[in-house]
Amino acid sequence: MKKAQITIFMILGIILLLVFLLTFKLVSEVNKSSLSAEDEQVLNKVFEGEGLKSYMESCLQDSLVNGILLYGKQGRIWADEGGKEEFISGYNGIEFGNNNLAYLISRSRYQEGEDNVYPCIIPNQEGAGYFCDYHYPDLSVNFGDKSFSLPTTELKLFMLQESKRCVQDYLESEIFSVAELEEEEPEISIKILDDGIRLNVNYPLRLKLGEEEFYQLNKFDIFYPTPLKRFLETAVFKPLSWDRSFADFDFSAETMEKDKFYFASPEKYFGCENKEDYFSCPRDIPLEEYNYFAVQFKKTDFNGDDIFELKPELKMGEGMDNFILRFVRQNRPPALDKIYSCSGGLIQAEAIDPDEDEVTYIFEINNEKIEENNDGRLDLNEVSFTSSYTLRVTASDGHLGDWQDLNVKSRGDCS
Repeated sequence: MKKAQITIFMILGIILLLVFLLTFKLVSEVNKSSLSAEDEQVLNKVFEGEGLKSYMESCLQDSLVNGILLYGKQGRIWADEGGKEEFISGYNGIEFGNNNLAYLISRSRYQEGEDNVYPCIIPNQEGAGYFCDYHYPDLSVNFGDKSFSLPTTELKLFMLQESKRCVQDYLESEIFSVAELEEEEPEISIKILDDGIRLNVNYPLRLKLGEEEFYQLNKFDIFYPTPLKRFLETAVFKPLSWDRSFADFDFSAETMEKDKFYFASPEKYFGCENKEDYFSCPRDIPLEEYNYFAVQFKKTDFNGDDIFELKPELKMGEGMDNFILRFVRQNRPPALDKIYSCSGGLIQAEAIDPDEDEVTYIFEINNEKIEENNDGRLDLNEVSFTSSYTLRVTASDGHLGDWQDLNVKSRGDCS
């Protein structure tokens, strides 16, 4: 009897154990199915739903606005900010407060070597010892290097970096707990048009979920309305081009409020007036377009360089209420006309400063200053040298100078 009871209890125990194990397995399978279903639902949200598209378009537009504001704040998006060009203080920009402001006109090509070549470009065949035979108003030379254009490349590189950040932020909040993202390089194209900026992003997503791999090419197309291109071309690029070409062009608020300016030319064009040594010729300013933007114009001297701040009262786009364009024109020395003679013992030096700085003339013999004035006149008859000597004439703006050496053989003979 006791053996039979023990046997029954053992059988019941085995049955209960089997029931427990079966129940545990069923619960595990249900949980596993539930987890897979949740994972699949998340992936479907990423690949098939509007969540990613809506998030990315919003994130990309915010990033584009930030890129434009950054470009405006300093005239460049530097390499450490996602741009292309590395900032080098004194070469392509200046440190100003917390910002590195870009030179849009620089004198970089004149900084190498000691030969007096300004404002000419040294012909390759000339080499060392070349002297610039400049005479105002020679229009074959430019006053400084051009460092300005539409920021297409800068914004493209900036948005390449930002598009990756946007995707990472989205996926981290949605599926990184269950899936692994494999890095893929997006393709970006950007066009700055008269009425806005068109941004196209092709972003491949490759995700791994356990042994499963999912891939999809996502396309995001954004058009951001802004008159940025028109503003840059009207208020900045055209005036800077004139400033490089014409030594007598004054890039100022007063000039930009007129419908035309006049420049000196050695040749006569339509509408030019004959002056004693040159022709005074008109050039139209797009005043109506400039006034459309209602530009607040500010120019500040900074150790000889000029900092420009242009703030359009016209709203430049959604999120751009505080847009301002800030850039620097690197100081350029005066351009000294070649002195051909000292007839009668008199020297008349003439120079023009492309930055509208006051010109001072300095006369030296053997590094000793014998005269300094603002009219450029020197009477060699008052110089107490009896033998031949070298006279250096320098036109200076207080920071930089252009000079010429004259070999004086007698008071009426110099070359």
